[in-house]
Amino acid sequence: MYSRKYIDIITLVVVTIILLLINLYQFQTKSNIEKVLNQTQTIAEMDIIQDEPIENEIKNSLLENVIKNETIEKSEDFEPVPVPYPSNWSILIPKIDLIAPVREGTTDEILNKYVGHFTESPTENGNICLAAHNRGYEENYFENLKKLLLNDVIIYRYDNLERKYAVSNITIIKETDWSYIESSNDNILTLITCIEDEPEYRLCVQAKEIK
Repeated sequence: MYSRKYIDIITLVVVTIILLLINLYQFQTKSNIEKVLNQTQTIAEMDIIQDEPIENEIKNSLLENVIKNETIEKSEDFEPVPVPYPSNWSILIPKIDLIAPVREGTTDEILNKYVGHFTESPTENGNICLAAHNRGYEENYFENLKKLLLNDVIIYRYDNLERKYAVSNITIIKETDWSYIESSNDNILTLITCIEDEPEYRLCVQAKEIK
């Protein structure tokens, strides 16, 4: 009888020890898993922190490239086009002591500083047409154009060309009359300017080549 009881006690102790060991193993395993998970999360967070500067650097580099490209495009948009006219392009009228540079076009920007050349007219042969202000502007090269008389001499220079003309016609035309700048087989010089207090009219002086 005592032997059986002793065996039961030993069995109970063994079972208790086994259960304790199982619980201890499970606790240790759970603890290890949590540690691994925590380490993994920490590493991931460190990777994110390390990746942020790299990502920001890439973004900044892309942004700089975009800004640089836009700047280049804008610079190219506003890059001046080379002007195909000679530096010695000019007109001389001894009668009114005029020596004036000529430039292509009749825009406000051109006429404020130069005698303007009508782009639809030739530059060397035929009917060469020029215009300029006569008062109220930065440059008023044709201010005394009204003082010219028939046969007064006008000298026109373009590159290696120098040609003399004699005034052959002085007339008043409407601002909408473009017939005087039409092409011609003869070498003609046409000068046009405004008339004071007559905004609808223009003074037109034409001269023919002296041969």
